[in-house]
Amino acid sequence: MPLPPIPFPDAPADQRTTAKVELRYEDVDQDGLLKLESMPNAIAAVAWRGLLADHPLYTACLGTGILPILNRLVLQGGEGPLSIVPPVEARGGFHLATARKPDGSVDRLMLTLFAELWGEVGHTHGSGPQGAGTRIQVGRALAEHVFTRPFGPPAERKVMALPEGAWPAVPEASHAWRSGEELGQIPDGATALEAEPATEAHGTVFGLVHTDSNLHVNSLVYPRLFEEGALRRLAALGRAPAGGSRQAELAFRKPCFAGDEARMRLQAFELGGAPGVAGTLLPPGGGRPYCYARLRY
Repeated sequence: MPLPPIPFPDAPADQRTTAKVELRYEDVDQDGLLKLESMPNAIAAVAWRGLLADHPLYTACLGTGILPILNRLVLQGGEGPLSIVPPVEARGGFHLATARKPDGSVDRLMLTLFAELWGEVGHTHGSGPQGAGTRIQVGRALAEHVFTRPFGPPAERKVMALPEGAWPAVPEASHAWRSGEELGQIPDGATALEAEPATEAHGTVFGLVHTDSNLHVNSLVYPRLFEEGALRRLAALGRAPAGGSRQAELAFRKPCFAGDEARMRLQAFELGGAPGVAGTLLPPGGGRPYCYARLRY
């Protein structure tokens, strides 16, 4: 049963655009479905490069030491099969909003990027499948960011107003802030497939291969790690899924760096007749997680 589409914010027309996204062989699985971990490329094409790179707001933020830091990533698979030959089309944009405390005061300023991905039914090799050339939605992706001054003194890192310009210092749109901790637990209405979360005996040691030019582990490393951990967990319970995950949601608390070691603590569940896994990525000695994730199949 298809999952309900992840909701997108209501961004104005001048904060939306379209872009073409070229595919690599590793972006499409053997069933012809677009892999979740490849979908953030569409966000980069449509929002970062298509809209924000030359936007005066982004330039003003950089000039005052403000950066949007990734807080939450939601990836959802769509229809297939598709070929890697024609590019997919990304339709999306960005949205500014304010998360407020219960008393109405500003808590956080948010930047949400989103993209809907469209392609055509096809096969990479051989004759075309039934319906070849039919336009289909192959995925949806959303990336939520918090404006902050990551290199400023601790007392000045939280951003309560945007730099002066042709935009409100405090965005009028409201954002419902969600704590990442909830993702580390099985969702409401789900049936646990094991009594307690289990910490894996062996961890991951991060190296330069996992990092990017932001000087920490790239955010797209984490979906792959959790996908692999979820497969191990479900296989151990005799519930190995036939296909890849159809939705992944991650919340980031603290980045990992080359040389760090981390271990996953996971719990499998069933919801709507399909398996899923929720968990956290922890320092080897325990403590607060680096990030939280929930995958559904």
